[in-house]
Amino acid sequence: MKVYKLYTERKNLKWICGMISEYFDGFTVYKTLGYWRGKPEKSVCIEIITDQMLAEYWLEVIRKKIEGYNWQDEVLITKSEVEVL
Repeated sequence: MKVYKLYTERKNLKWICGMISEYFDGFTVYKTLGYWRGKPEKSVCIEIITDQMLAEYWLEVIRKKIEGYNWQDEVLITKSEVEVL
């Protein structure tokens, strides 16, 4: 299994969660405080654990939609391997 974490500004969260729900059955949202270019901003980390074959393709679609909708320079996505017990 893989864990993907998507980091973005905390705005239009209802829209973001609804849109992600179109691609993934479940995910977790963490409200955080992030820093961009030395300035704090309300952020979210959205964690998706999946073995879906097209996950990275769909995450790139999601990234582009969020960047466009929220006028963001960057939405960060990380990936790591995880063992689910």
